[in-house]
Amino acid sequence: MELIRPATKEDLEGVVALLERSRRLSVYRDVAGLDTETVYKVLHGALHRQGDQNLGGSLFLVSEDANGRIDGCLIGVLVRLYGVLDGIMATDLVTVAEQPGVAMPMLRELVSWAEDNPAVDEIRLAATDALGDSDKTAALFQRLRLQPYGVIYAKILQREDRP
Repeated sequence: MELIRPATKEDLEGVVALLERSRRLSVYRDVAGLDTETVYKVLHGALHRQGDQNLGGSLFLVSEDANGRIDGCLIGVLVRLYGVLDGIMATDLVTVAEQPGVAMPMLRELVSWAEDNPAVDEIRLAATDALGDSDKTAALFQRLRLQPYGVIYAKILQREDRP
């Protein structure tokens, strides 16, 4: 049985380990390493702004298995619509779930968090194939009554001169 709860400072090492495990399974495994210094800054920032309802506010959830191992996380953030408008958008900075059935409750919590905040004008979530089949994630979004909103195109560049 998975436990989903707000993240604490004691969870950060486990979240970093989860992100590294996810990176190794992703399309970026041979492209880029995990910049742990930056990750810790982002995680500390999300913890610090947890519960804020204005720009920069965050929702930081983790899931842990029966042994207490962090096996999922979601960081929702409040940002300006399109970066320059005065409206606020709730979006996810990261959503990772190693076990089936973990992502949906975390995503429901993100949607509820955003809907309950009168300052939020839009909820925007995106799915890529970085960790697998984006169609499965899109199906979760549709179950949350989110509507398709454009497309994402990418080209991963393989560079021989990267360390």
